[in-house]
Amino acid sequence: MRNGELTIDLNCDMGELPQLYADGTEELLMQQISSANIACGAHAGSPESMEALVNLATRYGVAVGAHISYPDRPNFGRREVSMSADEIEETIYSQASLLAKIVPW
Repeated sequence: MRNGELTIDLNCDMGELPQLYADGTEELLMQQISSANIACGAHAGSPESMEALVNLATRYGVAVGAHISYPDRPNFGRREVSMSADEIEETIYSQASLLAKIVPW
């Protein structure tokens, strides 16, 4: 709640399809949402797309979240990947760390 009013966080996964940035779709979406989960490079996205989306989020006052996934680009992160707990921890850490390096604090 904000000032006694109920609010809804309108969230969107972003950075998964390069053409949506190129054609302006993601910028239009960014103007309508309150938070964006940005693909962190494992299933989709790249450091360049992450930086571009963080810049848009900053411009439009949108909160940023890390959209992490299995490191599996061919299957778009949609299939379970056999990983040990340590490997899962490392992939989560590396993806979130990559985004953290891009976000201006």
